[in-house]
Order: sequence, then C-alpha cells, then structure tokens
Amino acid sequence: MLNMENTKNIAKKNRVLIIGPAPQNTGGVSIHIRRLINMIKDYVTIDFVDEGRKHWDGIFNLRTLNLYKYLHKIVKADVVYINSSVFILRLGNILASKLFFRKTIVTIHRDLTIEKQKKITIAALKLCDRVIVVNDKTFDFLKNHINKNKLHLIPAFLPPIMDEEPELPLHVKEWVNNARKCHDSILMVSNASKLVLHNGADLYGLDMCIDLISKLFEMGKDNFYLIFIVIVNSDKQRLMLEDYKKLVAEAKLQKRILIIDEPLSFVRLITISDIILRTTNTDGDAISIREGLFFGKKVIASDVVKRPEGVLTFKTRDINSLINVVLSNVTDNTNIPTIEQVDYIKLYSSILGFNL
Repeated sequence: MLNMENTKNIAKKNRVLIIGPAPQNTGGVSIHIRRLINMIKDYVTIDFVDEGRKHWDGIFNLRTLNLYKYLHKIVKADVVYINSSVFILRLGNILASKLFFRKTIVTIHRDLTIEKQKKITIAALKLCDRVIVVNDKTFDFLKNHINKNKLHLIPAFLPPIMDEEPELPLHVKEWVNNARKCHDSILMVSNASKLVLHNGADLYGLDMCIDLISKLFEMGKDNFYLIFIVIVNSDKQRLMLEDYKKLVAEAKLQKRILIIDEPLSFVRLITISDIILRTTNTDGDAISIREGLFFGKKVIASDVVKRPEGVLTFKTRDINSLINVVLSNVTDNTNIPTIEQVDYIKLYSSILGFNL
C-alpha cells in the first residue's frame, strides 16, 4: 500500500499536496487517487491530507483538527490538488489554498447540479487555477460560469494497477465455479461504497439487483448470477445489509446472489464476469463502468447521467426497463467499444505542472 511519508523529501520536484479520501479506502475517488499517485510518484513530491472518517497510519487526517499541521502542508506545497466530495470541505480547502496563493486544482467527482450550494461552489471554483469535472452534465453546467480555459472534462478513470490487485478470496472463487457449472451461466457484478438512500431509494440499487435476479428466476431464466460488493460503515448500514440478505434467503436465491461485505478487488471480479451493473439513482463518472469497458465487458447502467459510449442504459429505478435491457443484450455479440487510449502521464503533467 502507498506510504505518503516515503515521497516527501525528493529534491527539485514540484510538491503536490493531494486532499481527499485516503487511497487506502475502497470508494471510487480513493481508487482514482491511488492510481494517480502511482502514476505520478516518480515526477513529483507527494504529500496528502485525508478527509475520511477512518484514520490511516502515516497519513495526516483533517478530522484531527490540527489546523497548524494542515496549513503547514498547504504552505509547503507548490500545487494543492483537491478531490473533496463534501461541499464544506471542498470550500474550506479552496479558501485555505488561495489564502496562501497556491496553485489550486479541484476535481469535481460528483454531479454538481444536485448540490444545494451551487452559487457558493461556483464562486469558489472561480478562484481555482484549474477545475476538472468527470461527467458531461457537470461540465455543461459549469461552462456557463467558469472560464473555459481552466475548465476540463476528464473522466475519473485511470487504468488499474494489476500487480496491486489482490487475488479473490477462495470462497468467492468457489461460488463462481459453482455458478459456472451451468454452461450458459451469466455472471453479473455490481458494487457500492456504502448503503445509503438518495431521494428515498437505495442509491446504489442493491434492491434492484436482487429484484432483477428474482424476477428473471421467476421467468425461468435460471442461468443468471449476481455478486454485489458493498462496504458497510455504520450500524444503520449493517441493519440495511442484513435486511437485504434476509430478502435473498426468503427468496431462496443464495446460490444465485452473493452479497459480500468485505474488501476485495472489484477489478479482479470484473475480469471473470460477463456483465457489470451500475444501478445508481445519482452518479458522477463511475470508475467501475469504465473498468468494465476497459476489460471488454458488457456494461448496463441507469440513465441518471450521460454514460460513456458503449454502455447500455435503462430507465432509472425501473425494474422492467432493466430486465428488458438485460434480456435484449445477453446474446448480443457485437463489438463492445473500449476506452480511448490516453497518455495519462502527459495529460496530468500539463495540469499539475510537472516535467516529464
């Protein structure tokens, strides 16, 4: 795992302070940051401010409220690269960085149009040197407010570091092997960084995934299997998860639905799957979608935001639409578009300002 302390004292390199959730976490933003650090670590000196609730050894956490250490890190930096998804944290980091006249770069990893404090966010982003957005919806919204020369549309995807991806646990491999005994089995995978409601519905759509397999089974389509990965972060989320597991048990679908609440490599899971599901009812630029395309898999996602080319979409929170898309495409062997090849190091060198 990455150790921020090992990269601090390299001479004559731009000092980049990255602020956001620690790369040791499992969410999409953390995955992006982890891959970015691995990509640029030979060209810059990296420091880090973690905003997550879990504290990691060797990484300063903003929630310690050590204001002196936080500001000292900003003062030492040449570039402050902010990846905060929480409005108040993003705002505070921008203001602190510009207070000391640091080059300030912000990536918006979510759909900004649903944020309540849009006017304040826009005013803060105008102070920044570069603003990166990961989806068209946010880009189209901001281009009317932000100088086009400093606004960039760059998907959050960076290629996975396969050498760092752990092997799947034995019990998962055994479950998959049992599913594959059916010669025409279709393995679908999905994931969630947490269990939470948005607009009164499961944000990541675990309920829809369960309902999908259940209804397909009722239709006599008994060759569909699902693995859903979720990390629970509270007692409330644990109770939600237990309710979902009871629902699976009551429908006697344990052999067809595996819900895993432990960290594992979703990338490894993608490589052995047939279909990647993204059933969210709000979204930014989901890394799992682009990973699926990267590995040449079929990807089915809700239409809540514009999806990358090649993604099959269904009407958000509409189970019949989801079923129709699944059944219409499982036997379709047309070529699946892959992600355009990009020189990511060159791209980020131009943004972060380091020499290759």
